[in-house]
Amino acid sequence: MIFPITEFLDEQESQAWRENYFHAKGRHCPRCGATRAEARELRMPKRGFVDYRCHHCQRTYNLYTGTLFAGSNWEARRVVL
Repeated sequence: MIFPITEFLDEQESQAWRENYFHAKGRHCPRCGATRAEARELRMPKRGFVDYRCHHCQRTYNLYTGTLFAGSNWEARRVVL
């Protein structure tokens, strides 16, 4: 295995870390600033996290939107590393 430390990381722990690190003030729409509560879950692709669609401006966003990893399909454990 390329990254032996990933065996010790749980997928839930990795996702919680990404949420806190990338969106410390809470996830919101990048266009209008609406909170995640004002959005609906659009889909959950194979990569393991949910895409949201804002009710106000119809913008689609996810956990990686606005980060270095935007557009990537990396799994949570690899991003943590």
